Parts: sequence; C-alpha cells; structure tokens
Amino acid sequence: MRRVPSQQPVAEARDSSSRPLLLGHVASFRSPFQPPQREVMMSRRLLSPMIAALFLAACGSQEQSEGGISLPPRDGGVTVSEALASSSQVGWIRGFLLAERDQPVMLCEALVESFPPRCGGAALILRDGVLWREPYSASHPFGEMPPGGGITDGVLTTNQPCGYEPDGPCVGLLGAAASGEVFWTDVAYSVIGTLNGGELRGSEAPGGDL
Repeated sequence: MRRVPSQQPVAEARDSSSRPLLLGHVASFRSPFQPPQREVMMSRRLLSPMIAALFLAACGSQEQSEGGISLPPRDGGVTVSEALASSSQVGWIRGFLLAERDQPVMLCEALVESFPPRCGGAALILRDGVLWREPYSASHPFGEMPPGGGITDGVLTTNQPCGYEPDGPCVGLLGAAASGEVFWTDVAYSVIGTLNGGELRGSEAPGGDL
C-alpha cells in the first residue's frame, strides 16, 4: 500500500536538537520505528525472490506426489536403456507396454513395426506390483496423476484385467491397441518399481508404497 506523507507542521515543529524552527521552514519527521524509504525498497527487492521461491517450492512439492506415489516427471522418466545401465534405483521409467498372451508383460524402449508389434531394443520384464501410468495429456496435464493400473498375477490390469481383445477394457486408454493375442501401447507410458537385473518388481518400489 502506498504511504501518503502527512502534512508537515510549520511553526511549532522542533528538530532533533529541540531548537525552534523558523516560521515557514518545513520539518521532515520520521518515526523511529519507520525505516528509511530506501531500506524499505531494498527489503522488498530481497523478499520478492524469496517469496517466489517459497511459492514454487510449495507448488513443486504438491506436484511431486499423490497418494504416497511420486508423480511421473514431465518427460515420463528415464529410458529403459538408462534404467538398465544405472547402478541404483531410478524411479519412473518410460517405454511402450507390450503384453502377449501367456508371456510376461514387457516395457519396450522401442516397438518393431509389425502386426502385432514386437519389442525393439532394450526391454524390461514387469512383475506383479509394478505400477504404470498413461503419459501426460491435455485431459491429464503435468502435476495431475494420469490414469493407469498395475501388474497383477502377471497380467496388465486397471480395475480389471486388460485382456488381449480389440474391444477389451483397456483399449480405450491413450494409444492402446490389441490384436486378440497381444496388447500394446503406441505411446510411451511410465512405470515404477524396483529394478532387479532385467526385471522390474513391485515390492519396495521407490516413490511410495505400491
């Protein structure tokens, strides 16, 4: 709020030495509790970046977790190759989901262009308890947990098994398709679990209790 200076006394004013001031000489008063204007401006300049940083930190912490599970990063996570090359747990990993009937669910770094598609390049086997999430989109922007599910009894699931049929319950997911024997996603999803060699398991997953 802009401070409006009060009208200064003229004849009866006294300076700090208590000597009378000449008539017509305007005294300049400052309360002992009021800092000089220059100091106030400098304080505001110093506080503004601090307030902005605290606000961003609060927003960031809100965006980093939901229900005890960390949100996937904006890019979806590290690649499968980066995860396999890491000597520690890496959190969210991005790749294409591929589930073939009677085979383990896979996270593929790339898909071979065939029908149905196959994993190309590096791949991870996804075991029970692993969580997966759709990529961020206009309907689920960054900062909001995207829809997803997990791996249960070796099968890709949401609130029910996804199955492998073209009209299965998971075909409506972003970029999802099925051929009758294979379910896959044409866009990279994010998964989280605990790395164990070429597998990703659900127990003790980083980022929260799965």
